[in-house]
Amino acid sequence: MKETVWVRAAQPNEAADVVTVIREAFTQEVIQRTVYGCSGITAYIKAVLTARELVTPTFLVAGWTSQVAAAAEVGVAEDGVFLSYIGTRSAARSKGLGTRLLLAASELYSSKSDSRMSLDVYQENTRAQDWYRRAGFEVIGERGWWELDLKGRKQAPAVVSGLPQADLCHREFGFSEIILHFGGESHRVGRLGTEWFRVTGLAELDNPAVLAALCSLDPTRKVLALGDPSRTEAARLGAPTMHAFRMQAPIRRLKETLGSI
Repeated sequence: MKETVWVRAAQPNEAADVVTVIREAFTQEVIQRTVYGCSGITAYIKAVLTARELVTPTFLVAGWTSQVAAAAEVGVAEDGVFLSYIGTRSAARSKGLGTRLLLAASELYSSKSDSRMSLDVYQENTRAQDWYRRAGFEVIGERGWWELDLKGRKQAPAVVSGLPQADLCHREFGFSEIILHFGGESHRVGRLGTEWFRVTGLAELDNPAVLAALCSLDPTRKVLALGDPSRTEAARLGAPTMHAFRMQAPIRRLKETLGSI
């Protein structure tokens, strides 16, 4: 008898399954540079799932019988949804679970006719790119990951807000965020495990004051920056360590396409 496939919101007791699936879906090089490489990621996801009606991101799971065979992390925003991570266990691939998860993710936001789903897919993952194109996604830009070593750099202090709370969060989950203030500017900086500072812009890597402040906080960490390779700062930073395409699809069209796959 054919097993019935199900797709639904993840339950708190399935946090470890979500982590296992996502870690299996990406290379270690990628995982180590995300929250999924942090020691407390399972505890974090369980905390999110416990209060899932009140917080974002949303975690979806798919499978058959009682086995979680695929999972997705989805962020809901004002203009649509962002598919942060999606993965399927190796033994369960090519069985339509990814398509079912994408369709479920598209149902999370339907209040606007022009709402869209966005995602990043790594340049070398041509199989995933082809799959997303068949589903209706188009490339709208590029994303790069740059890395910078802080060892031997000049140190300079900065006003840091949220540090005590961030330290508590870091001990619990293995990642956290602080805010640097100096010169009339504020910069949000993430901390991943014991190895990385993480910023979501290239201006920080191009700003000696930001780097000096980060070096003062922890000179043993490296800085991981995500940004647009077409920006002026990117040319001065050289080739990114990793390269991804930003893809996007109208949710209305996505539902129609996925329903026919």
